[in-house]
Amino acid sequence: MSDSVDILKKLALQVRNASVEGENTAERIGRIFIGILENMDNSDIEKLTKYFLRKDKEDTANELITFLKGFLVGKNGSGITVLEDGTSQAVVDRLYVKIKAVFDELEVKKKTHVGGEQIISPAGMKCVRVEELDESYRCFFLSEVDGVTINNEFTVGTLALAQEFNIKEGTSHNVSNRYYWREVTGVGTDYIDLNKTNADKDSDIPVAGDDIIGLGHLTDITRQAAIILSSVNETSPSITFYQGINTFSLVGKEVIVQTTDSAGTYKEVRGTVDCVEMKNGKAMLVVDGNSYDLDDLVQVMDSYYAIKEYLPSVTAQTKTYDLSNPSLIDVSIDLGSKGYEASSVAVVLNGQYIDSKYLKYDNGTVTISPEAFSELEPGDYYLGFYFDDPLKTTVKDKVCIKVVRSGIPNGDKDSSDANKDTEKAEETEKTEAE
Repeated sequence: MSDSVDILKKLALQVRNASVEGENTAERIGRIFIGILENMDNSDIEKLTKYFLRKDKEDTANELITFLKGFLVGKNGSGITVLEDGTSQAVVDRLYVKIKAVFDELEVKKKTHVGGEQIISPAGMKCVRVEELDESYRCFFLSEVDGVTINNEFTVGTLALAQEFNIKEGTSHNVSNRYYWREVTGVGTDYIDLNKTNADKDSDIPVAGDDIIGLGHLTDITRQAAIILSSVNETSPSITFYQGINTFSLVGKEVIVQTTDSAGTYKEVRGTVDCVEMKNGKAMLVVDGNSYDLDDLVQVMDSYYAIKEYLPSVTAQTKTYDLSNPSLIDVSIDLGSKGYEASSVAVVLNGQYIDSKYLKYDNGTVTISPEAFSELEPGDYYLGFYFDDPLKTTVKDKVCIKVVRSGIPNGDKDSSDANKDTEKAEETEKTEAE
């Protein structure tokens, strides 16, 4: 191969150096091309890969290769192209970043469809396998999907709901519309245990493929809320907010119902659910003796949420107390109402109860005497209010007392002003006499 290359180089030099008129350079050029073709047929391909990338098998480029217009990968339009403005554009089907991704701007486009109702709650999972234990059903989920670890968001005491209503009966073997609402009695890294006995009436047995969500909790009030987005009921589209879900029933719950009376007047009703009854095929809530359409239910509340507006309260306020000019401090408070009111209130300042002789209450205002602040140094102090209502309401960090020392007592200020007025009058009289 090296001899052939040398010959081709000599012929090329003869063509380059041809200067005599009438030399047959065309013949020499032809020999060079024929030689190149023959040399390629007979050459060692492996030696040529030192200079050229292979297209028939895997190869490696040891130096930087610049693609001025980009490159394509596969037959589905993936690859990197250079746009007319000089910027590059990458089109890929999946992007996996092993360490870190930095985006100056990220735009996400996604088309989704949710049929029926979507529930936003503290926990959810896709059941992939079920084992029957003595007292529970163990429902497994995938703890890792595409390299991403999935955390178990359920806790013991969660009320786990599964509901499926879009399956056509009789079209698939052993498949039907399903429903269950069961207590979670155990959790693991990749499973939850559902109680066999503590469940809603007519609850089905869990099976693989169930979408299970946490809807309520027996004891944890922070996990008793949910938001339901619906596109299928009679009041759709609707967004319903629930709080205080700690049983499989609404009976005994404080609820808010929004409805329209016979006169066409819109109203909001708040009360306790006595029972749930069926009338003409419709589920009706009996709230404080009156019936309301279940579709008019907008909120389920825990007991505290329902009464908190009736409890004693203190609004945020800031007062200034000048040690140089002692004065009364008035603080606005609300003693509560509708059976949850307080008959008295204790006030704490700087970790100590203020003596009742320094306190006076009149029509929503607590007046504090200056003696309560006389020993304080300049600074910010917060009052604490302890009410004797049925729930023993306590309010802290709402009322700030800014203690300052101006250094100009009112008496001294008045005396100084009086002296100045006297001096001025004397000067006027002297001028007039002159």
